[in-house]
Amino acid sequence: MQKLWFIAVAALPLAACGGGGEEKAASTAAETKPPLMQPGEWEITHKVTGYNYDGLTAAEYQAKLGETDTAKACITAATAERPEPAFLAVNRGDCSYDNLTTTADRVSATLTCKDDGGTLNILLDGSNRAEGLILAEQSTFTADGKPTVRASADVTAKRLGDCPAAKPS
Repeated sequence: MQKLWFIAVAALPLAACGGGGEEKAASTAAETKPPLMQPGEWEITHKVTGYNYDGLTAAEYQAKLGETDTAKACITAATAERPEPAFLAVNRGDCSYDNLTTTADRVSATLTCKDDGGTLNILLDGSNRAEGLILAEQSTFTADGKPTVRASADVTAKRLGDCPAAKPS
């Protein structure tokens, strides 16, 4: 009995020292994770890689394929971790995040954009680096409660430099 009591007492300081190591490591990792985007001027490009709706002709498909939209925005320190949804949606309506998940090198987001014609649901998934994003997009436009257009796109964003200085008035 004395032997058991001695072992328990001897192990008590070891248990106290060993606890919390995992929590501290997770806390340190969270503190060192960089924001999704670095503050500065960014350019985002959306290039259509697939497009489909009922009645789509081969000529319409070819005309849409490769279509590119580009937008620029100034990302501030306040928006670096969670940029305006319209930026990632390349200014396609009134958008909001359903989900935005980031790690040190991955990003996944779902957005909903609304306009008078219907709702656009966007899924983005890809990689993020200090100076850029490389994302795959899958989107569905719904009107009158029915999916009417499905599309896919490559979305890339790159930091161009510091935000331009405001012009004096």
